[in-house]
Amino acid sequence: MRMAKGGWVYIMANCYHGGMYVVVTADLMARVHQHREGNGSDHVMQTGKTMLVYAERHEEIEAAIARDKLVKKWRREWKFALIEAENPKWDDLWEVWFGGGGERPARKRRRVSASLPRHSVSGPGQGRGSTSALLRLADGPFGHYPMVIFHAAP
Repeated sequence: MRMAKGGWVYIMANCYHGGMYVVVTADLMARVHQHREGNGSDHVMQTGKTMLVYAERHEEIEAAIARDKLVKKWRREWKFALIEAENPKWDDLWEVWFGGGGERPARKRRRVSASLPRHSVSGPGQGRGSTSALLRLADGPFGHYPMVIFHAAP
């Protein structure tokens, strides 16, 4: 799933409401595979953050980098709300998309009461006319597959 241009902001976690790793890449599938194999980053390997719990596509890599920097500054509760808006059970999206039969990590339960900042993605300037994209699952002839949904900002 290598894209000619653009990028992805994604979040890796070690368990439900556990440690999170927010990062940007141009090739989501290859990068997540590297993380899961222990070759992606030392931090992910040492902390066990191998669950892909959130992914967001951007048409321009600059917009993805800007969004990555923004999300990294958010409070944990805001990141939880961002993940749970699309993936309420914190399922490992890699396992959902590609299977594998691995057992899910134990999950902690905690109530999130923080409000989520507006969830539009925009490039430099963060103004009108920008677009946002979310990764969702769609049904296809061979089961579920990731699909990118683009939205125009108001």
